[in-house]
Amino acid sequence: MLNLPLFPKPRIRVHHIFVGFLTALLFVLAAKQDVFRDHFQHANFAELLAQKVESPPHFIYHLLVILVNSVTSFSFLNSGFVVIGLSVFFTFLFLMDYLQFSAPTNYRAPLAVLCLALFFLHPIPLLFWRDKHLYYGYMAPNIFHNPTVILLKPLALLHFMMFTRLIDTSNYKLRNLILLGLITSVSILTKPSYMMTLLPATVLIWLYSTLRDKKFSKQTTQLIALGLFLPTVALIGWQFFRTFGPQGAEVTRWNKGKLAFSPLELFRYYSSTISFVPKVLGSLAFPLSVVVFHFKAAKRSFDFQLAFVNMLVAAIFNYCLVDKGGCFLCGDFGWSSQIALFLFNCVSLKIFFQSIDFSTDGFTNTRSKLATAVPMALFTLHVISGVFWYSSNLFPAHFTP
Repeated sequence: MLNLPLFPKPRIRVHHIFVGFLTALLFVLAAKQDVFRDHFQHANFAELLAQKVESPPHFIYHLLVILVNSVTSFSFLNSGFVVIGLSVFFTFLFLMDYLQFSAPTNYRAPLAVLCLALFFLHPIPLLFWRDKHLYYGYMAPNIFHNPTVILLKPLALLHFMMFTRLIDTSNYKLRNLILLGLITSVSILTKPSYMMTLLPATVLIWLYSTLRDKKFSKQTTQLIALGLFLPTVALIGWQFFRTFGPQGAEVTRWNKGKLAFSPLELFRYYSSTISFVPKVLGSLAFPLSVVVFHFKAAKRSFDFQLAFVNMLVAAIFNYCLVDKGGCFLCGDFGWSSQIALFLFNCVSLKIFFQSIDFSTDGFTNTRSKLATAVPMALFTLHVISGVFWYSSNLFPAHFTP
């Protein structure tokens, strides 16, 4: 799929294409229920943009909707569902690229099913018996109601794959730097949620490496500066001013008031403070089990280091930052945790595959059995939770947030 020198040549089979289309179809069926009305709202934004009335600060999704609408004559809403389906399909193919060469040979056939499962991982609702929540208070890696987050997924995954691969291979050709900067920019203009946390996470790793006298090379630092830092600061700076800056002569719906650091304020609106730890653990059970049982392999992987720190930054954003005044209940800083957790799950599955000896000799002691059984069991529980979450979205009369 990725015909670039820095990626291994993937083996995409017919059944992979079929499962990819199935995944996209399942997503679109749930998205069409539009339980939070986000799809309807963004279809309206696309129509306003087409009429040159108003432009959102992140507009790539809306431009694609306009393109599909002009080519097919579908309504703006249905054009959005076409964009969603294609987004999920390409995310699936990128996942196949990312995981295919880390999976054991005997797992490559069912790998497509595991990639499908990654789209349905959902927090284990440890407190459902108490508050009847499947979504509120948790960090959910897969949602069906927000089109810009769904479109951001393939871009974030592609960017993450390319950036970590460039660091690992030191392949700093000019065309790769330009391509990285381009994907960085497009992802921000799709939705800034991914780069808002990835850049701080990268800088933290860079600082830690410098303090430990394991400095990144000059070329790596230049890659971070030119491929990540400059486009991120420029574009998110513009978006921030557009959203939270002083109101000018023309006040639009995008000016939301004031950003505030207020730990757990939004969380407490739906959940009790005492439920914080169980909900975080329910969200992160599978990747944390990989950290516990496969720590040595995880800490050697730059993929995992970046995904882990990115998850920490995103969790802080999710639980501590709020929009005071304009759209407090929108939880706009929660999108970062959703993208970060999706990537964290993908990287954790890759580390799990690379660390486990699937031969008979690999299951000779209790620790090796636990190192295999516990992550697999938690992964399965996440999938089961995801089935309930999907059903809740598919049948809005029984929607359980």
